[in-house]
Amino acid sequence: MSERFSNASVAVYAVFAALASLLSCRSALADAPQPRSAAITAFVNVFVLPMDTDRVLPHRTVLVQGGKIAAIGASISVPKNALVIDGHGSAYLSPGLADMHVHSDTAEDMKLFLANGVTSVLNMGHASEGFMDQVRPAINAGQLPGPHVYAALLVDGSAQFGNLFVTTPAEARAIVDIARTNGYDFIKVYNDLSPACFKAIIDEGKRQQMRVIGHGVTRVGIETQLAMGQIMVAHTEEFLYTVFSHADLSASKPGHSRSDPAQSRGYPPGDHFLETQPDLRHR
Repeated sequence: MSERFSNASVAVYAVFAALASLLSCRSALADAPQPRSAAITAFVNVFVLPMDTDRVLPHRTVLVQGGKIAAIGASISVPKNALVIDGHGSAYLSPGLADMHVHSDTAEDMKLFLANGVTSVLNMGHASEGFMDQVRPAINAGQLPGPHVYAALLVDGSAQFGNLFVTTPAEARAIVDIARTNGYDFIKVYNDLSPACFKAIIDEGKRQQMRVIGHGVTRVGIETQLAMGQIMVAHTEEFLYTVFSHADLSASKPGHSRSDPAQSRGYPPGDHFLETQPDLRHR
């Protein structure tokens, strides 16, 4: 009898969270037939981490068909034509992990991600042309081992941090078009964009269905960025740079003066202290 879960139709099917257990014992894979593709893959005698609650299902068989989990159970019959991967009662199986902020751009790095159970990554900028034009397409097509690679084109508003930059709304709109043509999934906005350029990227991104992610833009602010349509913030500390440093966060005691919290720590007003120390800025 099989066990089914709400996430059983996840396209990125179960991957070994403890894949090292199998990779370090290569005979487990070597003993199994290795056709280029199989209609059904059966993971047998594995500990399953279903991720719906805090539990482990011991000695289970997981059938994957058409890239989706078809069944999980303790006594499932394995079809004769299935590719069988035996966990030998020691390997763990879990849904694939996703790393949504990487700057790795080599085929070797992608192998390491996959070997550690990461099945999706988002490259957040500065990927090489070779990676974008050759390695990434090959990985996403299944021709090279690695997680599915999503990619963002990083766009700034000046040359201060050594990034690709735009200075006019027309250039901002054009960069969205260039990103889409070259296979990027997102635009990653950076610190020095002007409000006009940020708005142009948002507007053109909506028109071309290119979503916007990234940093807090100094002259716009996270709250406004999210309200305008940015869907993800690259770092938690971006809220410190562009929200908390501008908000009235002083104590509510009577007579307590309100001040810029960044300035109270000995920094210049607002988030501009970071512009004088670019090494503190994350990519």
